This record gives sequence, structure tokens and C-alpha cells, in this order.
Amino acid sequence: MVSVLFTIMLHTEIGASQKSMNNAYLTTMFKEAQETSRKIESAFGGFDVTQLNWQEAPNRWSVGQCLDHLIITNQHYFPQFKEIAEGKKRSTSWERFPLLPWMFGSILSWTVRPDTQIKIKTFRGFQPRQGNIPTVIVRDFGDHIDGLLELISSTDWVDHERVLITSPVAHFITYNLKYAVTILITHLELHHRQALHNVELDDFPLA
Repeated sequence: MVSVLFTIMLHTEIGASQKSMNNAYLTTMFKEAQETSRKIESAFGGFDVTQLNWQEAPNRWSVGQCLDHLIITNQHYFPQFKEIAEGKKRSTSWERFPLLPWMFGSILSWTVRPDTQIKIKTFRGFQPRQGNIPTVIVRDFGDHIDGLLELISSTDWVDHERVLITSPVAHFITYNLKYAVTILITHLELHHRQALHNVELDDFPLA
């Protein structure tokens, strides 16, 4: 019920002028995240356990693992987002290093684009679970996106281009909050397409 109410509130906010957001780019980001969430529910909501966990090869992720990876990755950023929302975020020495935030932000933004041809090994901390993932993960993913957007919205009182954060898996990788949000939202569509690739293969189990 809470998830439904937040979604309604978020749609109302997005429908208003971009002036309702201090960081205007969030309007587009929120729309993209919600659209990807709807596409994932539509495409995979009716899958059984076999379909959700089918893998093209042992080193290829299943649909369930793609969703699990997205949830795990996003959750690693939650503590810093909460610190920013509460005004408790303190800059690290690496975050104060000139040019690094811009450099890493630009590079990572490029690597998560849905049309990217760059292949990067997933950090260990972002790896999805092994073994069967329950079908409830599709519903959990939708709830997770609602929570992610709500948390991001709570940081809108600060300038996202000026506030810096650190990668959860590498203390020397830093970028501003706008890059972080853009990377996470763009990342959703990248793995939505990866999951769809499984479904399009001839060996994918039919219902």
C-alpha cells in the first residue's frame, strides 16, 4: 500500500513543472526508472522459477540474477544517500581530489549506457546470488525502485552537482551525486535489456 501511494505521489510530482525539483534532471531520471520498472514487471512478472533462473551458460546471468544484481548494487548506495538527505555526509580526502570525480563520473556513465559495447567485470560486492532466485523478486524489484526514488527525492534539497560521493566498492572512485543517480538509473535499462536477451534465445523455456 505504501509503495502504491508513493508511486501516485511521485507521478503527481513528475507531472508538474520541473521547477518543483531543485535538481531538474531528476524529473527525467524518475520517469526513466519508473518506465523501466513497468517494463520489467510486464516482461517477467508471469515467469515461473524455471524461466526466471534459466541461464544461457554458467557464466551468463539469468533474468532473476539481473534483477538481483540491480537491487544489490543500488542498496550499496543507500547509506551515503541517507547521510546526504540528513545533512550528515562528510567529504573524504579522495572526494576532494581535483578532477577525479568528473573523470570517474564520465567514464562510469558511459559504461552503463544500454547501447554500450564496453564490457566491465562486475565488482564482487555487486555480484548477484547463485542458485534459484524466487519469483517474488519481480515484485520486490518494483518496490525497491519506489524506495530508491523516494530516497533520491529526499536528497533534492542539496545541489547534486556539488555533493560528492564515493563508490561503495572502491574508495578512490568518486563522482558527484548527479553522476551517481544517472549511473544507477541508466544501469536499470542496461540489465533490463540483458534479461530480455535471455527470453529471445531459442533455448529459453516456454511457459
